[in-house]
Order: sequence, then structure tokens, then C-alpha cells
Amino acid sequence: MAAGLSFIFTLFIFLCFSLPTSAQSTSPVPHEIFITQGASSELHFINLLTGAQSSVTVNGDNFLVTPEGLLFVDESGEVQQINERGDIKPHPFISLPPEIRRLDWISTGDQIAWTITVGTPNSLITETWVAHLNGENKRVVFRDGPRDGIRAYPVTFSSDGETLFMDYQPHTIADITPFQQYAALFSLNLDTGDTVSLPGEAACYCGGDIRDGQFMRMVLGSGGFDIRAYDLANGSLHVLTGLERPGFTLGGDLTIAPGGSRAIYALAQLSADNIETIFVLADVASGTVQQLGEATAEPLRPIGWTDDGEALLLRSRIQDGTWRLDVKTGEITQIAQATYLGAMLAG
Repeated sequence: MAAGLSFIFTLFIFLCFSLPTSAQSTSPVPHEIFITQGASSELHFINLLTGAQSSVTVNGDNFLVTPEGLLFVDESGEVQQINERGDIKPHPFISLPPEIRRLDWISTGDQIAWTITVGTPNSLITETWVAHLNGENKRVVFRDGPRDGIRAYPVTFSSDGETLFMDYQPHTIADITPFQQYAALFSLNLDTGDTVSLPGEAACYCGGDIRDGQFMRMVLGSGGFDIRAYDLANGSLHVLTGLERPGFTLGGDLTIAPGGSRAIYALAQLSADNIETIFVLADVASGTVQQLGEATAEPLRPIGWTDDGEALLLRSRIQDGTWRLDVKTGEITQIAQATYLGAMLAG
């Protein structure tokens, strides 16, 4: 197993360079988690303080990394939680009904939100729950439906944890498009239960993101996709004219960088036998939009920005692996043969 894990160590070094000094001398210990998938899924845990590596094989899918552990749904449809030692136990407060069609969930800070969809494609009903990671304040925050081919979907929490941002997803299209796209984003006040459409919604079914009080949205422009950048606190709007790239008619996977002033999104050109993707950097501060590097035939999607904002980590839709997109050079480099899932803390 040591030889099998050696390829991950390169990524461990890459991610560990920005680890704050304070985190290196305190408990609990940060761990990075990777996955390789086959008939079963093999999870790899790397201790960022010592470099120690451990692996465990599980049967399941729908993996979600939280600060307190990795969650997944096992073959029997039960939610399980696993730690860095490979200990698996049923999740203490998330249970799924037998009639569930799908589970969508997110975790930000010390909160988790999960949306359960039931019903038929022509009559979908969703129920969204929120709780702290320790199970406190667990409650239903949003019920919706029945709707024909549309389901509610959790996107992210606000920075203060008082708002859950959600979307109305087209049920069948959302599962086959190569990018993350949104149709009608809205905010849910977790105290009052009030919902409000985000500025400019509903828009095209294309990319968007919310981070650090900023909301960026791809919209159809005269020559392609323009970028609208909203400050949700003061309501200000900046519009960046998109790049004209004939043939690249599909847009999504917009991901805002730390600080909220930049974002990378993807444009794709589809043909009968392949897909070409280009990545584009939108910089609100400078008002510029520029292509990063050349088009790639590798079907890559974003995992998230590095903490220093210098690169975007990517994964493939069809194979294991982790890639790094350098924002300055536009170069895409594979840095691990396993797919990076995220970081957790271990006591």
C-alpha cells in the first residue's frame, strides 16, 4: 500500500505549504482526504503535520467532507461517517426515508444542510434540513413541491451562517450537463424561513457562485457569456463583458476565489465524440476577462481554489486524479493520481 500511496505525497507537499503555523502546533490535526474509485472506493487520509498516510475501502457514494469527518451513503442507503482511522459508524442524526430519490448536501463552517427529494419526475417534493455538525438545532427549514421536473437544491451558507442559498434545479438536465449550473438562485433566511430571489434571478441555466458576500453570475450576452458581479451587502453591480469564443456555447462551473473579487468559469464546445473546455478568469477589480491557457480535451471540473488564491484544483469527470490550474500561467498540471475530496480535522 505504501507504493500505491506514494503518488499522493506530491499533492500533500503542495497543499501543506500554506498551512498556518498555528495549525501545526495545536489539536485537532488537519487531514487531507483523497479517493480512488473502482468496484469499491478507496479513501486515503494524509496527516498534514506528520505526513502519515492511511487508507480504507468502502462501498458507497455521495461523499461529503466536513471538518469533523467524511460522510457517505452506503449500499443500503444509510448515511455513514468515517474518520481517519477507518472507523465507520452510522451518522448520528441524518437518516434517509426509503422512498428517497436523491440526496443533495453541503457543509460550510460548523453547519450542514441536506435536501431530500422524493416523488416522481413529474411530481418532485423536496425537504431541506439544517443542523450544526454536532447535531444541535436540527430542523426542517424549507419544504417545496410537488413540482414537475424541478427540485430545490442547497448551494452554500452565507459567511455568517444565517442564510442558506439554494437553487431550483431542472431534475433531468442537471444530471447530464458537464458543468455545475444554476437556474433560479434564491436565499433562505434560516431564522424567519423567508425566501428571496437573488439579484437578476431567474437567469440562464449557466454558472454562478456566492462567496464572501459576493454573488457572480454568468448571463447570456451579445457575444457569449457576460459576468454580473453583485455585492450582496450594498447591492452594487459590476458587469464584465464576456469573451467571444464561437462554438463554446455551454458555460458553467463558476468558482469565486478567496476574497470575492475574482472567479474562474468554464466554457465548452461539444461535438459528437468529444468536448473541449477552456477556463476563463474574471477579475472584477480590474474589469477584465481573460482565457487561461489553451483548450483542453480533458473533462475537468473545479474542486476549489487553493487558500492563497494562486490556483484552482480540478478533477476529472471520467477518471481518478487531481489537477492544478495556475492562474498566472494558465498551465494545467496533474499533481495526483487520486482525486482530492477536501480537508477534515481529527482529534
